[in-house]
Amino acid sequence: MEVSHQKLQLIRQIINTEDEGVILQVRQLLEQSQNTGDFWNELDIHQQEMIKISIQESLEGKTIDYESFMSSRRT
Repeated sequence: MEVSHQKLQLIRQIINTEDEGVILQVRQLLEQSQNTGDFWNELDIHQQEMIKISIQESLEGKTIDYESFMSSRRT
């Protein structure tokens, strides 16, 4: 069965249903599938700002290698 035919069948089923729960579940499923791949929108403003700051610091060379970082934490 072609995808276009499956879509039409699904549209007909949605139109014919009176169950609001089913409609809500379909909506949530579609929203989730459209949001995959970009976690950025799932982060809160503080998390986004911290990442932006970290990127800027990295571009400015304000970094430390892993071993140095870990050795400073072990003592």
